[in-house]
Order: sequence, then structure tokens, then C-alpha cells
Amino acid sequence: MSTGWRFKKRPALDYMLENLVGLYEIVVFTAEPGMTIFPVIDALDKKNLISYKLVRDSTHFVDGHHVKNLDRLNRDLSKVIVVDWNEESVKFHPDNHFNIPRWKGQDEDTSLVDLTSFLKTIALTEIEDVREVLKYYKQFPDPLAEFRNKQREYYEKQDVTQTEKRPQTIKKYFDYIM
Repeated sequence: MSTGWRFKKRPALDYMLENLVGLYEIVVFTAEPGMTIFPVIDALDKKNLISYKLVRDSTHFVDGHHVKNLDRLNRDLSKVIVVDWNEESVKFHPDNHFNIPRWKGQDEDTSLVDLTSFLKTIALTEIEDVREVLKYYKQFPDPLAEFRNKQREYYEKQDVTQTEKRPQTIKKYFDYIM
């Protein structure tokens, strides 16, 4: 018996969307055609937390890849972070790219929990240009693991208990983790 196509939601997607809405304008920007991806996005985002959906016709086909042109967003690029596993998809604006591992369906994946913490930290510290932060973390093979390690080191250094994980000043915290 054939069941057709099935989609699986990456673990913690709802957690990420609910925690970042209001801090960020959340945009899905994909190389998939609209008629394919719109029903999937609608099924994944039941609370309509995603602000905009840009699809294949908003990309440029260059050297065999659909490239997301951030100039089409009409936003201040010092505030734009593109989260993607494929750096080729944002090669016009590599400084705005934050790499996360490609998801292969593992139920134990925690990347979006870590990503949420990373993005919340950036938002709450009111960084002037997010590209500086992204550039810093880009030097590490696993940027989210490095962020987690910096976070842990900070909390250990501050001798903060598990229930008190709020830095005294967010700026001081961010200066440490960067």
C-alpha cells in the first residue's frame, strides 16, 4: 500500500518559532517551488508565526544552485541572519549566513534548541551588526557547539546555578561568549 509523500517536522521547530516570534521577523526562503512547499509550511506553522514565505521564483539560478538574494528582502542586512545548512544558497551574502547541520530525520536532534538560544542571545543584546557575530562563529566547525561551550563556560565562571541562568547584564554575557 502506497502512502505518498510524508513530511516530518524537525524536533523543536515549534519551540524555536514560539521563542523567536517578536524578536525576529521569521521568513522561510527556500528554493522549493511554491506549489510544493506552501502546503508543507502551512502544516508546520499552524499558529502562523512565519511572517513571509519566499520560494524558488525569488531565487537566482547560478552555477547549478538556486541562490537566495537577500537584497530582495528590502531589509537592513546588518540585521539579517540566514540559517541554512548549504552555504551555496546564500553565496551573494555569505556574511549573513549561519550554518547549521542538515537534518536527516533524527528524532534526537537538538540543533533548533541550540539555535534558538543563540538567536535569542543576539536579539536580546541588540547587536549593531549581526554579521560580526556570524563571522566569529563561522571559524568553528560546529558553531552551535562552540556557542554552547561558551555559554557553559560563562555560567561556570559566574558560578550560576542551573535555575539562575540569567546573566547580570546581557552585554557582559555576550562579550564573553564572543
